[in-house]
Amino acid sequence: MRVAALVLAFGAGLVRAWLPSSQSSRSLPSLQLSTAVSPDSYTKPERVILDDLPTVYVYDHCPFCVRVRLVLGIKNVKHNLYFMANDDIPTPTSLVGKKIAPIFVSTVGLPFVE
Repeated sequence: MRVAALVLAFGAGLVRAWLPSSQSSRSLPSLQLSTAVSPDSYTKPERVILDDLPTVYVYDHCPFCVRVRLVLGIKNVKHNLYFMANDDIPTPTSLVGKKIAPIFVSTVGLPFVE
């Protein structure tokens, strides 16, 4: 039981130092990581460029804003990016009524919040 607790607490490399010399010669099982999709199977989608580009209003430190930018980048959608200052209250409140980000403004002018 103590050996199992040490494996969980310290990892396989440190456990060898705690085992008696007769047991240290045994090799501990190694973990092998595999991915379901090989990197070669990914193909970048065609670039989506609309006549009127959507606008994304974000804070540079917001993790939810990073998520929206990541999805638009993966989907290869060209968009306008507007970084708001942390104390910029008029911009988000004029778009959606409260200070919140990210705000995605579609090509027809309809704002969406996360």
